[in-house]
Amino acid sequence: TRGRAALMIGTSGALRVLWRPSPQDRIRPRFGLWRYRLDRSRVVLGGALSNGGNVRDWMLRTLTVTDDVLARAHAMRADTHGLTMLPFLAGTRSPEYLANVSGALTGLSIATRPEHLVRATLESVAYRFARVFEEMQPCVRIRELIAAGGALERSPAWTQILADVLDRPIQMCAERELTSRGAAALGFERLGGRRVENLPVPRGRTIVPDRRRHQVYAAAMRRHAELMRRLYGVI
Repeated sequence: TRGRAALMIGTSGALRVLWRPSPQDRIRPRFGLWRYRLDRSRVVLGGALSNGGNVRDWMLRTLTVTDDVLARAHAMRADTHGLTMLPFLAGTRSPEYLANVSGALTGLSIATRPEHLVRATLESVAYRFARVFEEMQPCVRIRELIAAGGALERSPAWTQILADVLDRPIQMCAERELTSRGAAALGFERLGGRRVENLPVPRGRTIVPDRRRHQVYAAAMRRHAELMRRLYGVI
């Protein structure tokens, strides 16, 4: 539906909405989003990140992170590490589509620990989703998020960070092999079965945002945007 978005983090990441617009709708997405047709009646609108689970995995690998370090990173309070990170290890796509950018990290000190770096990584990817979310809102007004992807399944704390940053409840998808499921659902519809919109959403656990953490992250996102402006001339 127009108010329900799918959020995926695997190697990369994506946020997208699929719906059936009326003939009167005029969909004018901003530059940083993509729009295409699934079929004659449905439109897909969203944005994609080049950096998702790959950035987390790079950080864990580079620091040789143990389970104890990862647990401490997950247990940290929001934005208490003093770091600002741009997670562009694989360049960047939505919403800026900047050529030749690279990652950046500021705020390092003698007190910086591996868990601080891991936590800053998770939060920085969430801030990039927030930018895509912001660009999409004028077109679709997202009220509900359904999340999937191996990276989120392995890191419930990351899903909580995303819910807090986006200030929206996130429901984990209870199914695997979602590409195959979607293709089967469309094929079933073409054969005269139920419309895709009428199929039940395979909902799993719900992650509820915390307003106080959202306010902390809002300030951190302003710092993130300022670093983007200084390095790349954009916000």
